[in-house]
Amino acid sequence: MRFASFAALLLVATAQAEPAPFVWIESELPAESVPATKPAETGHAEWLSGGKWLFVNVEPKDFAKQLPGGAASFKYPFTTAVDGKYEVWHRAGMEYVRSPFEWRIDDAPWVLIDARDPKFQTIDLMELATWNEVGWQKLGDQQLAKGDHKLEIRVPIPKDGKGQPTRLLFASDCFCLSAGPFHPYTKFKPGELNRDASDEQAAKQVFEFPAPARNAARSAVALEGLWEVCRYDEALPGPVAEPMTGLPDEPRWKAIAVPGDKNKIPELLFAHRLWYRCKVKVPAEYAGRSFVMTFPQNS
Repeated sequence: MRFASFAALLLVATAQAEPAPFVWIESELPAESVPATKPAETGHAEWLSGGKWLFVNVEPKDFAKQLPGGAASFKYPFTTAVDGKYEVWHRAGMEYVRSPFEWRIDDAPWVLIDARDPKFQTIDLMELATWNEVGWQKLGDQQLAKGDHKLEIRVPIPKDGKGQPTRLLFASDCFCLSAGPFHPYTKFKPGELNRDASDEQAAKQVFEFPAPARNAARSAVALEGLWEVCRYDEALPGPVAEPMTGLPDEPRWKAIAVPGDKNKIPELLFAHRLWYRCKVKVPAEYAGRSFVMTFPQNS
């Protein structure tokens, strides 16, 4: 693992603010669906909102029967609690191989979403199974009045470079429409807690220097044990090759063993930019001394 930046000795934890009003939609439960679908299962169902998702796989030989209108389509009625400008987010599956799709709310113009378009790159990417990923993508912003609305998804029959129909593949876990900034984190809704006993233990862990020796000899403390780690995802276009300069807007801290391998935590397998942190208590008698941090390994 490569560190673009490394965080340690952070002593203050920030409380999460109350989330802005939002609407959460389960993709596997459309009010109308073409073709007819039912909630589907996949690997790591515990990482999916509701434990299942919408999965559509139609071969060209079945288009006439299953897609008589030339497209798959899904409709989701929803209600907003307040007027406002809503961020529209989608947790999409099958990275890079899902078919291009379109979305709209009410009678707004259709917006095309292509997995190969960097504007719609996913973040918070996780591997459900081999060649089967799921991640969040921002579809856009929409001004909505308080009241009833309808989200529509349309997946036209895809074609190859020669104009020939190819397999239609679409997978979707959920949608989030937020009246304020939305910070995706796996299946969790805004404001929903995600911490377990290990995370709480890591947050309480404090490494402590021994009292300084009278002869001013060097003393040391080994920082082996539970630290905290959080993802640092960025959507393209963005400074993905630049050093990180600050924490995410809403960091989600999880426990991790140091030394250790972050790839042993399955949900972090596709997390390539990370912040680590721990707490160290330094006695007041160390005032005026200098400190050195030694990293035996950083990959």
